[in-house]
Amino acid sequence: MSFPPGSSNYTQAFGTNPENVEVPHIDSRAPSTSDITNYPVGKRWINKNTAAYDLLGFTVSGGITSATWALSNTSTGVLAELTGDSGGAITPAAGTGNISLLGTANQIVTTGTLASNQIVWSLSSTLVVPGTLTVTGTTSINATGTATTTIGGSSGLFTLASGSGGLTATGGGNTIQLFNDAAANIVTLGSTSGAASLTLQAGGGNMALTGATGTTYTIGSATGIGAITVGQSTAAETVNILSATSITGAQIVNLLNGATPGANTTLNIMDGAGTAGTQTVNILATGATRAGAVNINTGAAAHTLTVGSSSAGNIAFAIASGSTYSVTGNGGTITIGNDAAANTVSVGTSNTTATLNLLAGSGKVNITGAVIANSTVQASSYAATGDPGSGTASQNIFSNANSTTISTGLGTIHMSTANPATNTGWLKCYIGTQVAWIPTWTTNAP
Repeated sequence: MSFPPGSSNYTQAFGTNPENVEVPHIDSRAPSTSDITNYPVGKRWINKNTAAYDLLGFTVSGGITSATWALSNTSTGVLAELTGDSGGAITPAAGTGNISLLGTANQIVTTGTLASNQIVWSLSSTLVVPGTLTVTGTTSINATGTATTTIGGSSGLFTLASGSGGLTATGGGNTIQLFNDAAANIVTLGSTSGAASLTLQAGGGNMALTGATGTTYTIGSATGIGAITVGQSTAAETVNILSATSITGAQIVNLLNGATPGANTTLNIMDGAGTAGTQTVNILATGATRAGAVNINTGAAAHTLTVGSSSAGNIAFAIASGSTYSVTGNGGTITIGNDAAANTVSVGTSNTTATLNLLAGSGKVNITGAVIANSTVQASSYAATGDPGSGTASQNIFSNANSTTISTGLGTIHMSTANPATNTGWLKCYIGTQVAWIPTWTTNAP
C-alpha cells in the first residue's frame, strides 16, 4: 500500500501550503521512471524495510517524461565511497550518485544484474595478462577446448621451469612439434651439468634424425671421454651407415681419421668373445659388383700387418683368372711360414702347365733342408749345404759331403779325351737309401 501526501498547512498571511515535499511517499516497491504524478523535485520515496529514494528531476525524450530517482539509503546503510588498491577513495558521481565498477578490456569483465542486485566479476574470454602471472595451484590451459593455445611469441624470454615434482608433457597420441617453424632457431635439449641425462626414445613409429642438405651432424663433444654406443641390442639388429639403395654422389666414411692424433688410437672390429654362431667380415665381397681397391698398411710409416693367428682357422687369397697377385718387399725381408712350428708351405700348383718362378740376383736362392722335385727344376746353379745322413727310397739326394782321399786302387772311367787322368776327390750322394760316391776331376779334358 502507499500513503498519499499530507494535508495542507495553514499559514498566517500566506494562505495554505500543501505538505508534499516534506512528507515522504511510503510504498512497498521501488520507484520507476514513470512515477512522475504529483511528485515535485526533492520528493522522497521510501520502499519499506528496503531503501529510500530521492526525486532528482525529470527528462523528456520523444514526448515522454521520465522521472530520475536516486537511491539515497538502504536498510544496510548508505554507500558513501569505495576504495581500491590504489587511487584513494572513490565517492559517487555528482548528479547520479553512481560509482561505476568497470573491467579492463581482455582482462576483467563486470556484469550487473538488477534483479539480483549483483555485479559479477569474471575473466575475459580473451585474456591478456599485462604483468607477471603466478599460479600456485593446479593449472589447466585450454584443457577441454578446441581452440589453439599460444604461449609466448614476443621478444621477451620464455622460461618453463620445473619444480621438484618434475615436468611432463603428454601428447595423447597426437603430433608433437617442437620449434618446427620457418625461423632459424637454435635449439638445445638437455644439460651438461653434473649427472644430467637425456633419453630419446620411440616405439614402432621409428625414429629419424634428419636435417637440411648441408646439415653437419656431430655426436659427442670435443673434450668428451665417455663411451658413444650406436646399437646395443642383443637381438638380430642391423646398423646401416651410408647404405642407401642408390647414391648420386661420392660418399666417404672416416674412422679414427684424425690428421694429427696426439695419443694412441685403436680400431676394434668384431673383437668380442662370442662363443656361438659365426663371424664374417665382408669387405668388397659378393655384393660389390664394381671394381674397387682395398688398401691396408699402405701408409708411409713403419706399420706392422698381422693376418691370422695361431688358433685354428684358414687364410685364403683368391684372385680372378688372368689377374696378378703381387707381394712387394721394397728391399725388406719377406718371410712365409718361418716359425718354430712344423709347417707345410705350398707355393704354386701341380697343374701340368703351371710354372713357379723363384728369382734371385747375386744374393742367390737359398733352400734350407731337403729339396724334393716332382717335376723339372731349372736354375743357373745348385748348392747343397748339408748332408741328411741317410737316403730315401726312390730319391736321388746330393749332399755337401766330399773326400779328397786318393789311393792306388784302379778303376775304369772313360774320359772325354784319350789322355789318362786321375780323379782328385769324391762327392757323396744317396741313390735311394744307398750311399754313393761320385769321383770328381778338376777337368774333364786333361
